[in-house]
Amino acid sequence: FMNITLDLHSEECMQHFEAEIMKIDNVIACHNISGRYDYLLHLVVKDMDDFHNVSMIRIRKIGNIKEMNTSFSIKEIKSFKGLPIK
Repeated sequence: FMNITLDLHSEECMQHFEAEIMKIDNVIACHNISGRYDYLLHLVVKDMDDFHNVSMIRIRKIGNIKEMNTSFSIKEIKSFKGLPIK
C-alpha cells in the first residue's frame, strides 16, 4: 500500500496524477482519501526490485509528489468476498 501527498492540489494537477496512475498496471486500486494523505494506492509487485521500479521510477516520474509512505501487508486477515446485499 502506498499513501501519496501531492505538492500542488489544483484540479489540473490532480487530474494529471490520476490519469498517469491509470496507466500503471501494478496499481490495482487508487483512492482519493481524506486526512493526512491525498491518495491511497494498492500495488501488486513480484519482488522488491519490481517494487523499486514501480514506486521509485514509474510513480515518482509522474511528478508533483511531496510525500510517499509505503506499508507492506504481512498477512491478509479478511478479503473482499462481495457486498453483503441480498
